[in-house]
Amino acid sequence: MTMKFSDDVYRTLCIPLWCRGKAGERFPEVLIDRQAGRLIQELDYNFYAIEQEFGEYAQICCLARARLMGEAIQRFLADYPHGVIVNLGAGLDTTFSRVVNFRLSFRPISKTTWAMNYFLSSAG
Repeated sequence: MTMKFSDDVYRTLCIPLWCRGKAGERFPEVLIDRQAGRLIQELDYNFYAIEQEFGEYAQICCLARARLMGEAIQRFLADYPHGVIVNLGAGLDTTFSRVVNFRLSFRPISKTTWAMNYFLSSAG
């Protein structure tokens, strides 16, 4: 089953991805998100409008948020190494690729993830 998303959905998913990928290139001392950079290159999406609308401030905000969330997860895992992280509204989030703990159970949940799981489970 192929799922099609509107331009608004793609845009909503791509804004934080683009901010993390681009800001990580400019401010590697804050956070490097290599997976976001790769996804930006691989996605069939024109990021021009996002580039025009979201400047350096938005990039830094997304990068700071990603770093703070990663640090919070690391603190949680220090106390609960087999913990479960539920990432609501995950979209194209790449947190799991930056958090190194192979005992962690990471559950990204977004509208698109829920929709895919719903359609796949009801198709069978």
